[in-house]
Amino acid sequence: GALLDTFNLNTLLGVQENLEGKLLFSTADGGAVVVVQRYLLNAWTYWVAKIGATGNLAWKKTLPFLADAYPAGFSDGQELPDGSLVLFGHQDNLFLIKLSGEGVIHPHTLIGRVQRDSTFNCLPDAFDPPLEGWVVSARSTTDSLVYFGNSDADGNYILSDLDSGAYQVVLTPESYLWQPCADTVALQFNGLAVQTDTLDFQVQSLYDCPLMQVDVATPFLRRCMENTYSVQYCNVGNQPANGASITLLLDPLLQVNSSTLPYVQNGAELTFALGQVAAGACNSFQLVTTTSCDAELGQSLCVEAHIYPDTLCASNLPNWSGAQVEVTAHCEGDSVLFRLHNTGTMPMSEALDFIIVDDHVITRQGMFQLNPGAVLEERVRADGSTWRLIAEQEPGFPLSPDRPTAGVEACQPLPGGPVSLGMLNLFANYSGNPFHATDCHPVIGSWDPNDKQAFPQGAEQQHFIDQNQSIQYLIRFQNTGTDTAFTVVLRDTLSNWLHAASIRPGAASHPYTWTLSGQGILTVVFADILLPDSNVNEVASHGFIQFNIEQQRDVPLGARIENRAGIYFDFNAPVLTNTVFHTVGKNFLPTSTGGPTPPPSPLEIWPNPSVDRILVRLGNLYEPGQHLVLRNTLGRQILQLPVQGPQQELLRQALPAGWYWLELRDARRVRAGGKLIWMD
Repeated sequence: GALLDTFNLNTLLGVQENLEGKLLFSTADGGAVVVVQRYLLNAWTYWVAKIGATGNLAWKKTLPFLADAYPAGFSDGQELPDGSLVLFGHQDNLFLIKLSGEGVIHPHTLIGRVQRDSTFNCLPDAFDPPLEGWVVSARSTTDSLVYFGNSDADGNYILSDLDSGAYQVVLTPESYLWQPCADTVALQFNGLAVQTDTLDFQVQSLYDCPLMQVDVATPFLRRCMENTYSVQYCNVGNQPANGASITLLLDPLLQVNSSTLPYVQNGAELTFALGQVAAGACNSFQLVTTTSCDAELGQSLCVEAHIYPDTLCASNLPNWSGAQVEVTAHCEGDSVLFRLHNTGTMPMSEALDFIIVDDHVITRQGMFQLNPGAVLEERVRADGSTWRLIAEQEPGFPLSPDRPTAGVEACQPLPGGPVSLGMLNLFANYSGNPFHATDCHPVIGSWDPNDKQAFPQGAEQQHFIDQNQSIQYLIRFQNTGTDTAFTVVLRDTLSNWLHAASIRPGAASHPYTWTLSGQGILTVVFADILLPDSNVNEVASHGFIQFNIEQQRDVPLGARIENRAGIYFDFNAPVLTNTVFHTVGKNFLPTSTGGPTPPPSPLEIWPNPSVDRILVRLGNLYEPGQHLVLRNTLGRQILQLPVQGPQQELLRQALPAGWYWLELRDARRVRAGGKLIWMD
């Protein structure tokens, strides 16, 4: 029990405040290993240090991979016979850290610069402009771990704490407009000595044009109260966008109060002139609205944003035909009208599928193949359900992996009838137009001020989404303390099932900066936010950010994608959000088993059954502009044929034997139908 030695950690480590330390174990040479941690400026910092036998500091190393929303606890440690050191602890999960006798864990660091190759020589030149926000990743070929970093305003990036071994270092292009001189570089790190390598990336322009992006978001909608929308726009192209503008289409239950950017209003449509937007530039503005007191709790209100110019400057890309599928949905009287539109410059290369969903049940399946500018219309009866059409996109479309989809909530012919609410966000609201963004929120009463939401929400209790469906996350926060918050930091450790390099931070309540580090840690900093506490100014005490991210390619079916974030208000302990999750699935929507409902008027089909051809007698049902639609037993559209007169011949072609539904349709609805049997 004799006192052998004492030492002051603050003095040894050169840290003067907020330091906590723990003695883990002694070493064979008479030294001691300690772990210290400090909470400062919204972050936990960890060091492991060795104190020499004479009380001197032998070495000190940081443990940056432990920085997260929760503090780590260290339980024990041990010196191994070879002189290496092992630390045991926990931070949400158990961990083990092994160090050399000199405290080296992962000694290698990779730094570099991402810049535009303006001279097309694939060599770094002093006058080459930097490229900001580009993600660099390094995948270890030993354990497949991936480390990330992103370029700052000067084009510089850093990937630290890399282990020895071979790596594939990849620069992810911002869009199809760019081509790195080398997008993948093999590197080898050897030894335990601290080492810094440099790898610069030169990026050339494949196509010279602007490429506009827009995002719109609000944290919540409260009826009879003011709500603020934030609109972010960026030019991720390589040329300035001249005469740029944004149109916002508001729900009729939203009234405009003010905007930080001038606009011209035409009914529910607002137009904002942006002028010239430089290549690589981003900006934002805010719109204050009041939600009508006539809005029902749970009713979804949507705002649509469209940015111009909205054209792609290259239609001859490899593996893409030039066709583009867009979809819309509208409530028209007693019907919900869906339109599938080829807005591209070329015909679709193949027939693609679509489905129509009643709440969460597939009631119709079909196929379509359109020439440029052509439109296919589909109608369903308006009955208060949430109706949605989901279509496939033309293969190779260069700007989004998502399927075009559009939905309508609470469409019904008579006011006051039963409606289904809360289902509009089960699926994505992406029209297929990359220059278009839709934000839909249900009208709410109470809410959790610090939480995380995900769109699409996903179907059923498992929150099913399709493979390769991108996810949009919304993190909301509120200062419920007793003083102004000067800095707010959000930290989000991304799931390994997400493609971290595809992250696109979007609309937010306040200006922010973001970084991607470690094995997929997103950090968002709202510096000088001056967020008042809710007791002083409840309306201004809220903040949020929205970001979009893609899944890893073809994630295994059944994989669960979880996500939560830590919210740091100045020097206070972090607030952890709820955990949102999705389950990756396939064919998870039930299908109506009865086939399409026979319409009131029967079709006269002769002969029926038939081997190779039939005659459809329409009589008084015939009107110009009609067409016949043939569906299989699952409701999938097999073919569509324009009606030429009161009698129409239909050939079997190569259809298999079985029974089918035949519909007579006009521009508004199904007029008649009947059962058709092809036999061998």
